[in-house]
Amino acid sequence: MHLIVERGALKRIEKEISEISPFSVAVVTERRVADLHLEKLMEHVKRAECIVLEQGEKIKSLETAIRLWKWLFEIGATRRTLLLAFGGGTVMDIAGFAASTYMRGMFLANIPTTLLAQADAAIGGKNGIDLMGKNMVGTFYNPKFVLVDTSFLDSLGEDEMRSGMAEVIKHAIIGDERLLEMLERNNFSIEEVVRRSLLVKLRIVSRDPREERGIRSVLNLGHTVGHAIELLSGYSVHHGFAISIGMAVSCRIGEMIHGFDKRERVENLLEKMGLPTRFKADPDDVIRIARRDKKAVNGRIVMAIPKRVGRVVVEEVDEEILRRALEEVIS
Repeated sequence: MHLIVERGALKRIEKEISEISPFSVAVVTERRVADLHLEKLMEHVKRAECIVLEQGEKIKSLETAIRLWKWLFEIGATRRTLLLAFGGGTVMDIAGFAASTYMRGMFLANIPTTLLAQADAAIGGKNGIDLMGKNMVGTFYNPKFVLVDTSFLDSLGEDEMRSGMAEVIKHAIIGDERLLEMLERNNFSIEEVVRRSLLVKLRIVSRDPREERGIRSVLNLGHTVGHAIELLSGYSVHHGFAISIGMAVSCRIGEMIHGFDKRERVENLLEKMGLPTRFKADPDDVIRIARRDKKAVNGRIVMAIPKRVGRVVVEEVDEEILRRALEEVIS
């Protein structure tokens, strides 16, 4: 996989496509991105077919996957067609799933347009649809290239930028204390933040590409509780906001069982970035959902917990410990 991170990176796309030499090119995007940026993309991508989906988590469905498969068949797509996923994390998920399954796999490339997607979702090879739960059906399928043009971030609202910053902070806790310090001092360029965030993730996924060794599971920091909050809110809470709350819970658990001494520092940074560290919910509901999380083992809750900045472990968490942390954060 080839990764490009720079402002104005879109100008490189013709070269990236020519190196793949696809039979044809197809673009999957979402309504808002199409309105803002599709014309700019099509200046660089000649003779491409395009489909525009609605926005939001609801497009990650079996119905949308079937629609994409039918569309690909109708436009004559083959295994050598390049599918460009152009948008945020939900577009990456559904387009990646469609690309990995159509004719048992076609060429794929990601052009993320949100901070959350640029700093996290665009790499790693995971995709999925929501069926009986978030991302319950999906595959591992890597793009040929990921092109991160930070100029797309100029069109984002404050909430979208904040949501993406939650994943950046997550990566800093997992593996880059220098990034944490840069964020605290508010002394950074967005290109450097995105690049450092992606490098943390790349180091981890390269050692465990299909999540078979347990190494990659540290990237789920904040996600066990975060996914529960998303589900309980009917996905009305931004993904990054839910992950922020989930990290606040995980850091409290880390403080309780491992003496993690940066809990206040992390919470202060989350709040400084405009991210929530509190939420109103019933702890019993969160625990019930956590028991069904993909990381759970025979109904026992498994979470990513920080021991220190740069050292996150994935371990079974006693429900009473989780309840205590939840009561401090969400009740």
